[in-house]
Amino acid sequence: TNHTMDLNLPWIPQYSQDATGDSPSVDKESVYYVWSLALTVIFTVSVYLFEGLLDDRQKRAYQKTTFPRELEATVAEIDRERLAKSKSTDSDNNNSKPTTTLQSDDDDKTKKDDNDDTKSDLSKPLLPQLKDKFKKSQQYGLDKINFGMIASTYDTLEGVAFLLLGFMPYTWDLAAQMGHDWF
Repeated sequence: TNHTMDLNLPWIPQYSQDATGDSPSVDKESVYYVWSLALTVIFTVSVYLFEGLLDDRQKRAYQKTTFPRELEATVAEIDRERLAKSKSTDSDNNNSKPTTTLQSDDDDKTKKDDNDDTKSDLSKPLLPQLKDKFKKSQQYGLDKINFGMIASTYDTLEGVAFLLLGFMPYTWDLAAQMGHDWF
C-alpha cells in the first residue's frame, strides 16, 4: 500500500466522521470542503513561522552580553552623586553630637533579610550590581526563549498531525460510543 499523502486538493484527514442521522450531508464540491483542511494547515504553519521569526529576533537580543553604554553612563553618574552625597552626610554627622541608639533583635533580623542576593545593596555602587543582574537576566531570557522555541515546534507538529490524522473527530466518536455503551 502507498502511505504517501496526496498533496492535491481536497486534503482529507485519515479519519473523518460519517454524515449520518440529522447531520447534513457533505457537499464534496463545496469550496469549504476542498480548501478547509489545507488552509487550516497553511495558516497554522504560517503563524508558527512568523512567531519563529520574532523569537529569533528576541534570541539575538538575549545573546548580547555587553551592558548598554548609555545605561552604564547614567548609572555611573548616579553612583558618583550618591557617593558625593554620602561623603557630605558623613562629614555633617562627624561635626554633630554622636547619638546612641539601641537596636532590637527585630532590626538585626531586618538587616539579615536585606542582605539577600536578590535585593540591591544600597550601600554599594549600583553599576556592578546592575551588570551582574543584566548578565543573569540575559542568560535566563536565552534559556526561556530556547525552551519556548522547542515547545512551539512540538505544539505545531502535534496540531498539524491531529488535523491530518483526524484525531479530534476520532476522539469525539470514541467518547460518544463509550457514552452510549456505558450509560
